[in-house]
Parts: sequence; structure tokens; C-alpha cells
Amino acid sequence: MTPDQILKILQENGANIWVENDKLRLNAPKRVLTDDFRTALAENKSALIAILSPKNAVAEQTENEAVTQPPHLSFAQERLWFMDKLEPGNPVNNINVAYKLTGKLDVEALRQSLSAIVARHETLRTTIGVRDEKPFQHIAAASPVELPVTDWQEIPESAQHAQLQSTMIAEIKTPYELEKGPLFRFKLLKMADEVHVFWASMHHIIADGWSFSVFFNDLQQFYNHFANGTSLNIDELPAQYRDFASFQRESISQNHLQEQLKFWKEKLSGAPSQTEFFSDFQRPNDQQFNGAAYQFELPDALTERIPAFAKAQKTSPFVTLMSVFAVLTHRFTGQEDLVFGTPNANRGKLEWENLIGCFMNPLALRLQLQPEMRFHDVLKIAQNTLMDAHANGDISFEQIIKELQMQRDLSRNPVFQLMFQVFSPGEPQLAGLQVESLPIESQFTELDMHFFVNESANGYTGKIIYNSDLFTPETIERFADHFGNLALDVLANPEKSIGEAQLISDDEWRKIVFEWNDTLTDYPRDKWVHQLFEEQAQKTPDAVAIIFEDQKITFRELDESANRFANYLKNKGFAPGNCVGVCLNRHEKLMPALLGVMKHGCNYIPLDPAFPAERLNFMLSDATADWLVAESDTLNLFDDFGGKTALIDRDWDDVLQADAHHEPVEYDPDEVMYTLYTSGSTGKPKGVQVMQRNVVNLLRAMAETPGISTDDKFIAVTSLSFDISVNELYLPLTTGATMVLISQAIAKDARLLGATIGDSEITLMQATPATWRMLLDTGWKNKTVKTAISGGEALPVDLAHRLLDENLDLWNLYGPTETTIWSTFAQITEKKSQVTIGRPIANTRLFIVDKNMQPVPIGAPGELIIAGDGVARGYHNRPELTADRFVKLPENLVDPTFAFPEIAYRTGDLSRYLPNGDVLYLGRMDQQIKLRGYRIELGEIESAMSDIEEIEQAVVSLK
Repeated sequence: MTPDQILKILQENGANIWVENDKLRLNAPKRVLTDDFRTALAENKSALIAILSPKNAVAEQTENEAVTQPPHLSFAQERLWFMDKLEPGNPVNNINVAYKLTGKLDVEALRQSLSAIVARHETLRTTIGVRDEKPFQHIAAASPVELPVTDWQEIPESAQHAQLQSTMIAEIKTPYELEKGPLFRFKLLKMADEVHVFWASMHHIIADGWSFSVFFNDLQQFYNHFANGTSLNIDELPAQYRDFASFQRESISQNHLQEQLKFWKEKLSGAPSQTEFFSDFQRPNDQQFNGAAYQFELPDALTERIPAFAKAQKTSPFVTLMSVFAVLTHRFTGQEDLVFGTPNANRGKLEWENLIGCFMNPLALRLQLQPEMRFHDVLKIAQNTLMDAHANGDISFEQIIKELQMQRDLSRNPVFQLMFQVFSPGEPQLAGLQVESLPIESQFTELDMHFFVNESANGYTGKIIYNSDLFTPETIERFADHFGNLALDVLANPEKSIGEAQLISDDEWRKIVFEWNDTLTDYPRDKWVHQLFEEQAQKTPDAVAIIFEDQKITFRELDESANRFANYLKNKGFAPGNCVGVCLNRHEKLMPALLGVMKHGCNYIPLDPAFPAERLNFMLSDATADWLVAESDTLNLFDDFGGKTALIDRDWDDVLQADAHHEPVEYDPDEVMYTLYTSGSTGKPKGVQVMQRNVVNLLRAMAETPGISTDDKFIAVTSLSFDISVNELYLPLTTGATMVLISQAIAKDARLLGATIGDSEITLMQATPATWRMLLDTGWKNKTVKTAISGGEALPVDLAHRLLDENLDLWNLYGPTETTIWSTFAQITEKKSQVTIGRPIANTRLFIVDKNMQPVPIGAPGELIIAGDGVARGYHNRPELTADRFVKLPENLVDPTFAFPEIAYRTGDLSRYLPNGDVLYLGRMDQQIKLRGYRIELGEIESAMSDIEEIEQAVVSLK
């Protein structure tokens, strides 16, 4: 008998043989140690010592490596080694399993079995060496495997579970050193006399998911053999992992692999580099690999429905489930071009099937979906995509990444961040033992989400391993629920378009459509704004209504001045219903003029004298204004105006001579209060017609939240042509507070503005984030402001945090001009990573919808549409645009308890609901931006630039 034959017999029987202090040591079952075998051992003792001696093994390997190259790493191993160099000891690539073993366990047989498996598979004896800065596989000789046994029988059964969880977490977090090894760990916990927990861990560089199936198949064979003496039905391995690594590198230049590389380059050309779920937390700049797991069960109805449906559609359950995942991802991200991964065993040759090693080669699946597609169309796309991917699955994923020359992004996994997998795990059958897999709380992941479906005779269950730096457990739980809802709907209605497929449960529907829109509140909807002011003037006639520079104007004085101005207009020939352009500087005559226009039953166009003359003339002309109220220095801006004018500075003596009492005219609450022009994508601004009742609702809502009192001083800093000025001008005058009106020069100078806030003892201020930042950047320190309102554009997180440091009540408000200034409010009380726009104000309803005007699930992105009493009449003289943006709600969203239940405004703003009902603004869906609070259509600028003869084509972007 030769030394090799002896070693083979010992290996097949799970025996261990090694050299210690130059002596041969042996640990083998008695049945192996027959007299003949003992004689053979004695005859070959010297040869066996020479072979097994560690120093001789190293010398032999060194000698062989001097002639030939040491075993290369596979491409997958090379990537994992490189990752380890970037993040030494990161346990993200540890693969862990745990099993509960109930019954009489033969611990020695288990230890022998593990030793036999390690002796059988070179990968389990492999560490990673480096020579000339290049990694290689260093394969050690076989040696006995340690199986530490920890006795927990003294721990009360009630405490064992918690102890087990903490122990498993500690094991999961324990890193491997690739150059030292071993790169596996086994542990046995004794819970009771016949209850054990077996723990196995391996680094991904030596194993993959398939490898654990191989491992437990081998364990079953060896354990049953050692424990019960059953015959060993296990073939000698025809190859080892080093052979696969060599084969992979040698074949890379072969034509068929070059063709596969070409396929992937074309397939992924132009594909999105990320499939972006809108996360709960801001993505870290560098991956932290923190993970968690959520396990769930799919609806019982799917147990029979999935295989039956797949059979009817001539496809597989895997393709069916993968298609559901693709549609769900499409609906949750809003992306129509998706790339996600799925595992590929990559064991195309028969000799690789029973090896432990890192073979897994993920496939990148690119699916391009449209909302109008039907589900059975998606099935065909998914099946063809999967077939093509497998047909070109021999080339390594690492080579594809290299060929794509992707710019490295340390914040996410390359090519795809989502993976979908269906598996059918089986439990190992160990003699005399009941084996039960134990769930392991995943602590690490390099993906955003890994979605597993477990297919068994008892039905379908699932597990999602997700990046806990990005998502909350509640978000993942909802995603799993929506997967089940969607599967039920599309399998029952495969002809339905995927954009119409039902994701939302009845409870979720009630919450987002009704509960979060429960804002119905009474308000004087039959009144005009000036009537609210008149009522307040009756209550507090001697209170100060306006402060401008050194002047203080009481409510009585302001009311009388407004009456005189209304009578002055009447004397000039103004008629109720006239459209009046108002282009005035900011001074004490501004508010008597605006209130007087309303008292006389007219509507106005606010015109900021700082605007370009061409734009001002367009507004006046487009609105078909009957009159222009101006002053001598602003009249010069309107050379083209052919209507009648009233100069307030020239005629002020006439105003003072007018009657201080004004007879009311007929006031229709649906009459337009003002027409405010915003940017237009066609190159021309569009006039939004805001009604009196719209503003009355806003003022009453704002008086409640954020709130205002008669002791407040509200500073008016905003341009008249910017709609948020309406809140500054009229809220204090309709609630008994004081408005502090400042000049444009002060409003634009941060130092002067800061000084004015302090000197005037301002308690309430509303401004755009740009103005707040300008103020803070000068070193302004708050001493008087109690309530700060930010709006008009997105409030950056860092600015919110700075404002909170100023010890004030901070509110973030949101609303388009078309829904009357503010539609939502959010009080910011803590320094968080996101700033929301909050919830709807009184008598306002919000919906986040898809392209079919149906609500999207909580957490999914969609277009924000706004309904309720704030929705304006529409655009002046723009019926087509009005019909496009001011739309009728679908019947299932109409709430008849609201006074104006059917019409909603499509904002074009991408948003999503957070679990608490707050809305998070994500950005524009079109080319419109907000800059310093002004809405700007990039298309308008492009159109104007293209009108210049020297410019052939223009593109505008915000930097």
C-alpha cells in the first residue's frame, strides 16, 4: 500500500493524520485500523512524515512554485481580495448558517465529518498569499478540525434565545484574515442533553451559497457513516477549485467568451448606473455595509396560483416571481429602465458541481418596462432576458465590470444594487437527528436590497436583506406587503396594464386618501380679504396695523385711507370687475392702494418695478388690464400701455379729498383677487388667476398654523410679484398683528435687514431659504424672532439646522402659485437628515399619484397633486394649459364633504409619502426650477436665447 493510498483511505473515512514534533499522529475510527492497515502505516511512516511535515509541505510548495506559478485566484476571488484590501477585516463577505439539532448527537462523529470535509476540499484549506503584489491561493495540508463545544445547559431556557442571538451577532461580526486562515469557523452550542446548535461560517472567498449545499450533502454522508457505520457513498472529486480558477483565466481569450463580453457590453450600454429607491436616510458617501433582514410569508392563495399560472403561461415560477419583482421595482422607483442582479451558479462543467468554492457569478438583468405594458408582456421580456443572460453567463462579472470601465462609486455596488433570488433550501438529514434551520439576523450587505423567495411544499416565504443605512424596517415591511398584493393582482389579471396593477391594500388606501387628508375646516368662504381686514379694524381700530420707517398707521387710519382710495378709483372711472395693474414702490401708500382696489370690487396684477420693462408690459397686455395704478417713476416702464392710468404720488391729494366712507359693492367670493405671472415653458409667462376665497382660506389656515397673535410683528420682505408676499401683506392685517413694511433696498441688504429685524423687534418672519441663508451668512444672531417660516424653494438640511440653532420655531411651507401660496406645512423641531414639506393645510387634500392619476404606495415616488379650496381658477387666456394642469380627480379620490371636491392641480413635483404621513419633496419632474423663490422654466430661457440670431441652439441648466 502506497502513502497516497493510505492518505486516501484516511480522507474517505474522515480520519485525521498529521505530524507533531516530528512524530506521526493519527485520529481515526477503530474500524479503519485493521492489522493490515497498521502494518502499512508502519512501513510508510517515514514517507508519510515527509509528506505531512508542515516545513516539508511549505518547502515542497515553494519548490513547485519556483518552477510553476502558484494557483491563481479566480476573478471573483480577486475582487473579494481587493475589497478586503480596501476594507480590511470587513465581515460583509462572511457567509453564516445555524442549525438546531434535536436528538442524540455524536459529537465525535460530527468532528470527524468536518475534518473529512476539510480534507476533501482544498478551498477549506486555502488562504490568500501575495507575491510580487499579486495574490495567489496558498493551500495547506489537511489537519484536524477544531469543533469547540460550549455548554449552555445551566442557562435557563427562557434566556437561551437572547444569548443565542447575541452570540450569533458576535460571530457574524468576527472578521477573517485572508492571509492567515482558516477561512471557516465551526461551533457547537449544547442547549440541553439532546438539543444542540451547530454554527458554520465561511468567508465568501472560499464558498458561495451552492457550496453550503455541497457542504451539507458531504456532512450528511460522512456523519451518517461515522455515527452509524453506513457505507460511504461519496465519489472522489475529479477536480479542485484551483482547477476552476486556472480554467477561468485560460479560457478568457477564447472566442465564445469574447462574444459573451461583447453581448454584455451592448446589453448594458446606456443602462442606468443605479436603480434608485428613494431611501429613508441619506446614502453615505462610502458604503458601510450595514444590513438587516426581514422575513415574511406570501399570501396563501399564491401557493397553488403561482405554479398553475406559470404552467399556463409556459414559463417557470422563477420567471413569474422575478417579473412581479421587476414590476414592483418599476412602480416603486418610477424608473422604466431597470437593472438588477440574480445569482448564477456558474458550474457549467460537471466536475465543478460538487466543489466548495466561490463560483457564483451574478447575472445583470436589464428590463425596460412601460406602464401601459401588460403583465404577460413583462413575462416574455423577463424570460428572454433571463435566457440571454444565462446563455452569456460564462464570462465573469468582474470582467464585465472591467470592460464597462465604470467610474467607481464607493457609495454603492457597481452595475446593480438590487438582487432577486428564488431558492428551495433543504435541511440536511443527519442520522438520528431532527435538523431545523435557524434564522440569522443579517448584519451586513453590499447591496441596497437582496430579495429572496423561498419555494417549498408548504408555500412561499420570503426574506429581504437590506441596507439599514438606507431603509427603515417599516419601509421594507411595506415593500414585502406590496409584493404580495401585486402578485395576487397580476396573476389574476395578466391582461391589465402594469401601471394599473393594484399594490395598495384597503387600509393603506384609507390612510393616504382620507385619513391624511382629513382637513375639512369651516372658514368665511363668502368673504373677500378686505372684508376680513374691515372686521379686524372694527375690533382693534387703534392698534398699529403698519409700520413703515418712522411712520405708524393704525387699523382705523388704514381703513379710512383704503376707503378714500376706493372712492378715488370710482371717481376716476374704475368699475367693479376691472383688472388693474399695480406697479408701486414699497411705501406707506402701497396697502391703501391694494385694499382700495379690492373694496371697489376690482382685481389686480402685482407688478414689481424691479422687473424688466418688457416682462411688465407683457403681463399688463396679456391680462388685458383696464387700468394701471403707478407712480411717476414707475410709469416710465410702460411705454406700450394704452389703457388708463392713475398716478398715486401725483394724485394723492385727490385721494385725501375723497370720502372716508365707501359703499360696498357686490362681492362674489369666486371672483379673481389677483393675477400673478409665473414662468412659462413656451417662452412667455403665464398668469395664474387666484380667487378671493382661495386667499381667505389660506389666511384663516395660517392664522391657526403656524399661528399669529395681535402681539406679533410680521416683517414684509418679499417682492409684490412673488406670491408669498400675499401672506406677509394680508395675514397681519386680518388678525390684528402689525406688519412691518421695509423698502426693497433693506430687503436686499442682509446687514440692513438683520439690523431692522432687531430694531423693529420682529417676532414673525417669512422668507425664502436664499434670504435666510443670506441673513445668517452675515453673522446675524436672532434676539426677537419667535416664528420663522421658510418657503418658496426647498429648504436645505444644513440651513434648517442653522436656523434651529437660533432658538426659534421653524416652519417649512410648500405650495405652488396655482394652489394659493402655501398648501402644506411642517414644523421642524429636530436636526434630522431630511426636511419634509409636511401635511396639507386646512381644506386642502394631497395625492401622490402615478401616470394614471392613481395613488402610489407609501414610500413610492409620484407626482404631487393638490385639491381643495386653495386651487386657483386657472391660467388667464390659456385654456389648453389650464385643462392640462387643472384636472378632474378620478371618482375614487373625490370626497364630497369638501366644498370643491373634484378639481386638482398637477404640480409636476416629484414627492413621496413618509410612513408618518409627511410628504417629502424630491424635485421637479419637468424643466421648471425654483431659484431664490422664483419659479423659472428653463424652457423659457432657452426660448429667449434661441431668438438671438447668433444662437443656433440653447440649453440651460442649474448649477
